[in-house]
Amino acid sequence: MDYLKKLFLSGALLSLVAFLFPIGMGTIKHWTSGLYYLAVVIALIILGRGWAMPEGRIKWFFAFILLLLGVALLSMINAEDMSSGLRRLEKMVGFLCLVPLCLAIDKIKLDLSRPFLFGLLVTGPVMAAIAYYSVHVQGLARAKGHYYSIALGDLSVLLAILVFIALMVGRLSGWHACFGVFAILCGLYASMMSGTRGAWLALPIVVVFVLWLLRHRLNKLNLAISVAGIVIVLFVGLAVMPNQIVDRLTDSQQNIEAFLDLKETDTSEGIRLLLWRTAIEIWLDNPLIGTGLGDFRQETIARIEEGTLSLNKDWGHAHNIFLDTLATMGTLGLLVFMMTLFVLPAQILFRIGVAREKKTSDFPVIAGLASLLCFGVFGLTEGWVARSPMLTVYLFCLVVFLTSAKLAGRGNYGNLVDCPNNQE
Repeated sequence: MDYLKKLFLSGALLSLVAFLFPIGMGTIKHWTSGLYYLAVVIALIILGRGWAMPEGRIKWFFAFILLLLGVALLSMINAEDMSSGLRRLEKMVGFLCLVPLCLAIDKIKLDLSRPFLFGLLVTGPVMAAIAYYSVHVQGLARAKGHYYSIALGDLSVLLAILVFIALMVGRLSGWHACFGVFAILCGLYASMMSGTRGAWLALPIVVVFVLWLLRHRLNKLNLAISVAGIVIVLFVGLAVMPNQIVDRLTDSQQNIEAFLDLKETDTSEGIRLLLWRTAIEIWLDNPLIGTGLGDFRQETIARIEEGTLSLNKDWGHAHNIFLDTLATMGTLGLLVFMMTLFVLPAQILFRIGVAREKKTSDFPVIAGLASLLCFGVFGLTEGWVARSPMLTVYLFCLVVFLTSAKLAGRGNYGNLVDCPNNQE
């Protein structure tokens, strides 16, 4: 009985963590990191000494997490700035915590996607209020939470997309659906006020991807309503907040043109393009294992001092997770990085989604795939892997949707395994 009480209490605490987690993401200092590692502690209590490693693709996923850390350590053979490398490595320890979290949640058969979704409904108005306060009360040019504008913009778009998926698959109905629509509008408002153009790029890409996944479920009327709603929101946004949208997009165009004409490089886009070019140059010097995890800043300082890089300050990452990984961990590191963060999780979700003739229309499956695509697009213009607030959100979303997808797709059968020949 004491054991059952412990499991019940642990499950309740994990559900509470899942509900609270999104509410302060990107806006309250140490909120996501604190809750993520609290969940890890609860998971360790649930597991106790009874660690049972699963079979199949999830086992390969766990193995690649270890391989990613091993390749990161290997790259540090070339590193000069060991302190920065160790700080980056410390952030990557969060990947190891995925293992006990997935095992513990699978053990007690807990669906965390539901409390997480209700937390997202609360998060929308919270982010909108913070964005309004930043711009209209504090007088900032761009809205931000505790950290920086890009984090608020990226996470508010992620929120809007996840709630949109919940509405499309029928996870929200009645008053919950009304709150969902309101949360989406709040999330889009916060993103527009943040002026985060990289997040806006994710919106059309992910929405089209989600509609493609749902193509067998949506009839023509529902599809037309969805498209019409998206178009209306875009036009209303352009009409209500033209400065936050049109001006930012116009600036991007002008900055890129100025960079290509070699007239101006000290702009947001110019700096990114320079950093991307520098990342490729660094990789060419060390193509296999890179210059060393955490050594990107050291390389930019050296090039600035040599006069080969025209930047006013040094940067600790390339503002692109793929090029940054390529530069610091080499070709080997990029391949393992892609497999660990995107390819294997996506394969697991797809396998669960189509298991036992199920279409990929369950909320955790589609939300998980959309989250992976979101973070992939965010990573094109922002080095979120080097930033704890964004990294812990990615990790927690992965835990929630992987474990919930398994529970929805296969019930009590297996442990996220690849068993096409087995029957229940």
